Amino acid sequence: MQALGDVGSEVPLWVVTSGAVAAGAEEVLSCPVQAQVWGLGRVVALEHPERWGGLVDLPETFDERAGARLVAVLAGCGENEVALRPSGILGRRLAHVSGRGSRESWSPRGTVLVTGGTGAIAGHVSQWLAGRGVERLVLAGRSGPAAADVAAQVAELANAGVHVDVISCDVSERAPLTSLLSRIGRNGPELSSVMHTAGVLDDGVLDRLSVSRLQSVLAVKVHGAVLLDELTADLDLDAFVLFSAAAATLGGPGQGNYAAANAFLDALAENRRARGLNALAVAWGPWVGGGMAESSEAVRSRMRKMPMPPMDPQLAVRALAEGEAAVVLGYGSADAVEDRRAFKDLGFDSLTAVELRNRLNTATGLRLPSTLVFDYPTPLALAAFLRDELTGTTRRVSARALRMSPKARSCGMRPSSMRGSSGSARVRRWRWIRSSGCCWKPPGRRWSVLASTRRP
Repeated sequence: MQALGDVGSEVPLWVVTSGAVAAGAEEVLSCPVQAQVWGLGRVVALEHPERWGGLVDLPETFDERAGARLVAVLAGCGENEVALRPSGILGRRLAHVSGRGSRESWSPRGTVLVTGGTGAIAGHVSQWLAGRGVERLVLAGRSGPAAADVAAQVAELANAGVHVDVISCDVSERAPLTSLLSRIGRNGPELSSVMHTAGVLDDGVLDRLSVSRLQSVLAVKVHGAVLLDELTADLDLDAFVLFSAAAATLGGPGQGNYAAANAFLDALAENRRARGLNALAVAWGPWVGGGMAESSEAVRSRMRKMPMPPMDPQLAVRALAEGEAAVVLGYGSADAVEDRRAFKDLGFDSLTAVELRNRLNTATGLRLPSTLVFDYPTPLALAAFLRDELTGTTRRVSARALRMSPKARSCGMRPSSMRGSSGSARVRRWRWIRSSGCCWKPPGRRWSVLASTRRP
């Protein structure tokens, strides 16, 4: 790509892989390493559309029919991300998943290892695990106990009854990671889950991307994930969670190395599941309140210009509260639930209040009281309470947020400590995400047939 720019050529570049994607439920994603090219390619398409052709994943057996289909793709079929398979030419698609009725509550057991353990994202994860009753947390990172604010973080977790170890460990290096896992095995309780949140940013446009800058980002995310996968393969893990990023799925200008690294994490999760091992890759967007999206003013400025704004945890739980209330009351949409209107005025009674509590228990893993809607009498008040419970934070009361309807005050309902949120458009976005059940589909349902099995 850089060479094409050097010579001033706009000949479209097509990149060919094999085993980088799984285009059907029966397929195995056999080569996660090649998936990095797909992540990088999505960034190339955004930065240099004039030089970009697309991505093609070839079948295991490249015969005459596959060759003819490849020629058809290169000649122009209106698609730039395709998989050639015996059944035809398959085009990549994103689709909604309907799985709202299949949630299962999960509680961590034994020891949970969190990589990048002293970072902002790991802090959120640790608090969430503490809220679910984790017995022991091992927070592993390069800085270890020397990291900023780690003492306060450990003290807060200890107050919640969690045994915490903060270990200096570069998870991209085999020897120290092997030693750490052995230590966990000796001291107990046994390792049950891995949360791989470690990562670094080194953003820059593709024309200035070097091998060293690519390697610096791949080291922690990719090499760390490879070693964690290998060294825990024989353990009976309940969860193996890889913190990926939406840039791998959607692309992100200036993030070619980051997109490539996270595309590998997505592919590794699929590969592990095909091997009968637990794995989940979560393609996060930018976070508010810490994380790599706020690592510098330059990064924050770029994120503000992106089509996906940083995720405010308050808006997320607000959408959750309103969405579940709409389901319980039989409303067609969460838009019918006014966030400052008392639950009693919305139609809740003691039975529906318990039903809402039960649904929120399932969705969040919390143990909420049956008096929930009476203690926090509006969706906005309830959302603020849920956010505090999920993140382990408390905030000052905002007079604007505590404004209640006259009926709510006459019923003797009391407001809860909270802070109001602005941005109705963002609230509607989170309502849509909640109502649509948006998440990643199994690989077998992400590809549309563009050409049949008939001979060309």
